[in-house]
Amino acid sequence: MSDVKKTFNRLKSKKAIGVLFNKGKAGRCGCVLVKAVAGELDPKVAIIAPKKTGNAVKRNRIKRRLRAAVNEMVEALPKANIAVIAQARATDIPFVELVKNVKKAIEKATETEL
Repeated sequence: MSDVKKTFNRLKSKKAIGVLFNKGKAGRCGCVLVKAVAGELDPKVAIIAPKKTGNAVKRNRIKRRLRAAVNEMVEALPKANIAVIAQARATDIPFVELVKNVKKAIEKATETEL
């Protein structure tokens, strides 16, 4: 029964995402940009793949990979609203490297160790 894997809470509100882009601190590593605003009770994450990254198939693949990367570190996420924004190169790099890039970018944006 304890084998249930915990996933992150999704940030869906346009208002909260707007605050992230206006007042959030940025951290970049490789093909990932992270914006974060501290202060929430539970960490909430928005996964964003802009149209510059490619067609719908590529964007959906990038978002699936980023969701999986964030789920790898869900227990260690800081209490903040976080937006993970991908670049087109996110489809080409190995998954292990993508996880490292996401982790480093979150650490830079939130100024915490994961």
